[in-house]
Parts: sequence; C-alpha cells; structure tokens
Amino acid sequence: MTIEGLRDAAKLLGAGFLLFQWDLVCDYQSQKPLVQFAFMAGMLLGGFLYGYLSDRFGRKLILRWCLLQLAISGTCAAFAPNFLVYCFLRFWSGCSAVAILSNNSMIVVEWTRAQSKAMVISVITCATGIGQIILGGLAFVFREWRTLQLVVSVPFFVFFLSTWCLVESARWLIITNKPAKGLKELKKVAHRNGLKNAEATLNMEGLRETMKEELEVAQTNTTLLDLFRTPKLRKRMCLLAFVRWASHSTCQHSKSGDMHLFISQVITVL
Repeated sequence: MTIEGLRDAAKLLGAGFLLFQWDLVCDYQSQKPLVQFAFMAGMLLGGFLYGYLSDRFGRKLILRWCLLQLAISGTCAAFAPNFLVYCFLRFWSGCSAVAILSNNSMIVVEWTRAQSKAMVISVITCATGIGQIILGGLAFVFREWRTLQLVVSVPFFVFFLSTWCLVESARWLIITNKPAKGLKELKKVAHRNGLKNAEATLNMEGLRETMKEELEVAQTNTTLLDLFRTPKLRKRMCLLAFVRWASHSTCQHSKSGDMHLFISQVITVL
C-alpha cells in the first residue's frame, strides 16, 4: 500500500496518527520506536540528574520545576514542526516525569501516618494504571494526536500552580542540617491535622530521639529471604506472583491478538 493509501485509510478511521502525518511508514517505519526511546532515555537521565538535584535543593523545588517543565515540553510537543523536534521534546518530558513520580511519592508517603502508609503506596501504584486507562479513553475521544497531546499536557500547569501550598520534606530539612525548619513544617502539618498538643510533643529532643531510632532500624541487615520467613508473607508473595503472571499474559495477548487499538490500551493496563 502506498503512503497516500495509508493516509487515506487513517482518515477513514478518523485517526490523526503521528506516523501518518510524518510518513513514518514503509522505509521509514524503523524510526517509530525513536519516540519511546527518547522518552525512556529522558527518564534515565532525569533519574540521575533530578535525583541529585532533589538531594541538593529539596523535594518541593524540584517537583515544582519538573511539573512546569513537563507542562511546557508537553504543550510545545503538540506544535512540533517535525519528527526530530517532537522526539527532543519527548526526551525532556521523560526527564521531568521520573522526578515527578519519585518526589511526589516520597513527599506523600512521608506526610502519611504509619497506619495508612501501605494503603497510600497502593493507591499511588494504582494511579499510574488508572492514568493509562484514562489515556486510552482520551485517545478514543480525541483522534488527532496534536489535540490529544494538548489535552494531556495542559493540566500540568494546574498541577504546578496547586503546589504553592505543598510542604517541604521534613526529613530532607533535618538531614541537610535544618532541624528548626523541619520542626516548623512538622508543627504546621500537625496543626492542619487538628493535633492540639503538637507544640508540647514536637520538640528538638523528641526529634533527635526519633531520628536515632530510625537510624538504628535502617542499619538492620535484611535479605531477599525475609520475604518468605512468615506464612503471611509467603502467601502474599505467591499471590503477587500469580497476579504478575496473569497480567503479563493478558498484556501479551492483547498486543498479539486482533484487538481494537483503544480497547487494547485499557486491557493492557488492567
């Protein structure tokens, strides 16, 4: 089939695919994986770069910067004039995406009560899958890729603006020799949560004692075999292994089968 024929077929399907617009078919179809490669390469670089910068300048500052970077690079990608520019913008989107995932998760888990940490981590993990399902639905509604790119990128400007009230990581403040600021943030969060005796219980002595206990726990040697020491842990590991196997099999079947593109996106995540 000629390039013109493929483009006409895409119009009949109502799909404004990137590969048809920039003729990434026939002799040029080998360039299609470059978009995903650029994004993953960006995540690799961002993991090292923003991991260091987060330790150097704080979680909150880097999180806000990466949200703004992702919003700008994603929005600009919708207006990319050619394939190389689009790949470059996807690279920078990948750089910021990994920092957003890591810093956001660390801050949320840190400010969560110990009794709720497991539930919060599970919700954060599921949020990625839910986002992919929503993406499949949006791709079905917005068939033109530039419109879809705008729809998924512009909300990050709102996320950036909403972080003005975000509290900095108290652990980072304490580790970087700013215990007074860390204690201030702890009292601020305690006040928001309605703890009336926060001023009496949250003090420098209690803070030092807590950090000392956590350091002692962190120095305990653990191995992979610890996951199978108790019957409850063994049961959970077997259940997780089964779920992992079932999800992987479903993912491969949805990709290899003759399934609708957008339904395949949702089934793969599920």
